[in-house]
Amino acid sequence: MKKIFLSLFAIASLAFLLVSCTRGNEDTLVNPNPEVIDPRVLVTSADSTGVLLKVPESTPENSAIRLVGELTGWDPANKKYLFKMINKTTYRVTVPIADFGTNAERKYKPLRGDTWDFEPQKADGSAIADQVLKKDPGKLSSVTVEKWKQ
Repeated sequence: MKKIFLSLFAIASLAFLLVSCTRGNEDTLVNPNPEVIDPRVLVTSADSTGVLLKVPESTPENSAIRLVGELTGWDPANKKYLFKMINKTTYRVTVPIADFGTNAERKYKPLRGDTWDFEPQKADGSAIADQVLKKDPGKLSSVTVEKWKQ
């Protein structure tokens, strides 16, 4: 009787493992919905501000996207303000308020890579205007890139 019980337990355990392994790709904890953003990433501290960047699905994952503008001398190779990937289509960067100096706002563009070869564009391929980052402690502004120049 004991051997039969142990055999049934072993079979049931194996079946559970097989079902668990085959379900893994559909499990929302394993593969979370990329559109759901953890609200903790939307918070900045009282001494910083930031940008939440939405990028097109065609953007290569973990792209080196940086904030380039008046804060960086418009130098595309400046890595001071690198966006961090939240999910495939959402990135975020934080800028210390002290970096604004006496300025209330600074112009910028998000840039993929370290040259102007991959600057953001409108869906029709035209250039986008410079964005404005305001010296607004604890706030995030939102920008959407429709496509990258390529």
